[in-house]
Amino acid sequence: MFKILFNTLILLACSSTWANPLITKTSRKSAIAEFETAPEVGDRYYSTDNDGNKIGILEVSKVKGKKALLNIIWGSAFLDTPLTKLEKDTVLTSQDIEGLRLEGPTSTPPPITLRPSDYLRSDKNSFGIMGGLSYGRMNARVKDSFGEIDTVQMSGISLNVYGYYDYLFTPTLGLRAAVSYDQIRLNGNSSLYACNGRTSQSCNANLDFISGELMLKYQTTFENYRAWLGAGYYYRYATNASSSAVDTSNFYGDSAYALDIGLDIGTKLKRYVPISIEYVKPSSSTDVTSDLIYLRIGYAFF
Repeated sequence: MFKILFNTLILLACSSTWANPLITKTSRKSAIAEFETAPEVGDRYYSTDNDGNKIGILEVSKVKGKKALLNIIWGSAFLDTPLTKLEKDTVLTSQDIEGLRLEGPTSTPPPITLRPSDYLRSDKNSFGIMGGLSYGRMNARVKDSFGEIDTVQMSGISLNVYGYYDYLFTPTLGLRAAVSYDQIRLNGNSSLYACNGRTSQSCNANLDFISGELMLKYQTTFENYRAWLGAGYYYRYATNASSSAVDTSNFYGDSAYALDIGLDIGTKLKRYVPISIEYVKPSSSTDVTSDLIYLRIGYAFF
């Protein structure tokens, strides 16, 4: 009877020991811990000191069996101390941060910028998809049957879809690669009968583009927002082009330059809502000039 009781106590003790992951190795920026069950990449944990006080925040970056490498996002980590898991949707508050104790004689953390769980990941690469509206303008020189020339102004609001991948060189400087599909619909009136085979004053341009873009971005993060500026280059190919006013052959492979401003809004872990305004200036000729303004919103992932 005594032997059974002793073995039960041993099992309970072992179970208690392994209830939380245990740090087995530490360095200045990372730690290795052993887990009872394998964690997932992206899971986050509080680290504690020998008295059980929370002293840091760690995030799992690699998993091998029941061992994991964790990056020390904030604070520090002690050897042979347990970790306490944060729920995935946890948003850190000032009380959470102020409750952490630093290694050393001081127990007051230095001033930091508080960010929700997403923006502990603001220096990570990300990808997303966006949709929106475009406002296009085109000025085209047209000629009627008598040789008189007019400049017709066409404009219109259209739809577009935009997918991207952001690669960061540093937390503030990155490169965006994007692919988009645009339906551009423009309409206008000429003072001459110079459109539609020189039989109508009503002019139009209907263009469907598949485009590729490379953009250099500068960004800054504050609280759960990330603001950025960008400058980019487009290569555009028209999958469909028709117009009663201009020669559409030049649209089957042209280029454009772009200027962007955007705001990313953090939501849940690993996700954010991107919003952007983009000005695009396509290449022009002596007969045709155009520009576009895009307003987009979407959903993205770290």
